[in-house]
This record gives sequence, structure tokens and C-alpha cells, in this order.
Amino acid sequence: MTEHHRRGKARAKRLAMREGGAGAGPSEAIWPGVSGGNYRPFTASEVDRIHATVIQILETVGLQNATERCINTVLRGGGRLSDGGRLLMPAKLVEEMLHVAGREFNLYALNSDYDIDPSATRIHLGTSGAAVSVVDSKTFCQLTAVRSAAAR
Repeated sequence: MTEHHRRGKARAKRLAMREGGAGAGPSEAIWPGVSGGNYRPFTASEVDRIHATVIQILETVGLQNATERCINTVLRGGGRLSDGGRLLMPAKLVEEMLHVAGREFNLYALNSDYDIDPSATRIHLGTSGAAVSVVDSKTFCQLTAVRSAAAR
């Protein structure tokens, strides 16, 4: 068998593997629901400080441009609107909601083969429907995938 013939078969095999395009099937690199949870960039003490800071911001700075439904829900729970119209949430309300918030749920796809269960330490990667983009590391400008590919 000639070198050219072997290379042609390998290339054909690679092309056949890619034929379905991105997302056409499971990847050996990452598959839906792979277990994670080992990466811990912050210590427990740092997580507690971040949590306390977020609670303080929600209580004192609040949210601007909240939806009417969100405003009404928070007001019924004990929140208030600031003089500037920002929605302020008392620490007790936020902590209570975190305590009762659901931890396990499914995100259903049109095809049940693609349903996602993001509970526990399961990891799923996706764009959430957003267009793929690339950031130029020199200019920090965001490029569309089409423009990025054309620039190569």
C-alpha cells in the first residue's frame, strides 16, 4: 500500500467522524453530565466572604430595571424599592429563598435524547443558544466565528 493511499484512508476516516458536525453526538473529551465538582478556586472562607458581600449588595444596592413580576414578588416577601427605584432585598429573604430553592431539575429538549440534568456535580457545556464568538487577545474585541475563520 502506498503512503498516499494510507493517508487518504486516514483522512476519509477523520472526515467521516466529523460528518455530523459539532454537537452531532457524544464526544470522548466531554459528554453530557460528566461529574465535576473538584475544581475549587476559592477556600471555604473566601466563598463565605463572597456570599456575605452579595447579600449585602442585594440589600443595600439592589437591582435596577427589575421586571414588574420580580418587583411584586420581592415586595410581597419583605423587599422594598429605594428612592431611586432600585429593588432592595432583605438578607433574611435572600437567605430563605436560597434555602428553599430547588436543587434538582431537568432542562427538557425537543428530543429527549438531549435532555439535561444539571443537578449535583454534573457538567454540561453549551452556548445557551448564543452565537459562538472569539475574543482577540490583543485588542479584546469580540469577533464573530465567521469573521474569525475568514481571518485565518
